[in-house]
Amino acid sequence: MYFESHKYEKAIEYYSLYIHQNEAKGKDINLATSYNHLGAVYKHQGEYKKALEYFFKSLDIFRSAFGEDNHPDIGAIYNNIGQVYQNQAEYNKAFKFYLKSLDISKSLYGENHQHTAIVCHNIGMAYLNQGDHGKALECYLKSLEIKRSVFGGRKPS
Repeated sequence: MYFESHKYEKAIEYYSLYIHQNEAKGKDINLATSYNHLGAVYKHQGEYKKALEYFFKSLDIFRSAFGEDNHPDIGAIYNNIGQVYQNQAEYNKAFKFYLKSLDISKSLYGENHQHTAIVCHNIGMAYLNQGDHGKALECYLKSLEIKRSVFGGRKPS
């Protein structure tokens, strides 16, 4: 709730408390989820080094638990990592992680899924930030097409 209400310091406090209390017990999915959420808080604060640290910790646990790149949370973490690299203008790294996220989304959900649309949109943003308006437009139109097929006219975005 603190994260959603943009009270990031409180969110960090509680995620850190949970992590501190549970790291010694071993690596489990709840710990990985907390790492991912803490990474998201740091990403929103612009603390990209810390964000990446926690996203990669989360990724390590999820990949150990579920294998290589076959779980929706792994795809979401790749997308998060891509966003951090994009925010740092490291577009080659961003594309690498976005494409991994897109591959997972397509393999788990198919072409027409909201996560696939989100990743297509993020890839479009990276192209736009690089100044490649043509590729950005392609990605945005693909994202829009997917969202229309999934939501019809029920979703304002």
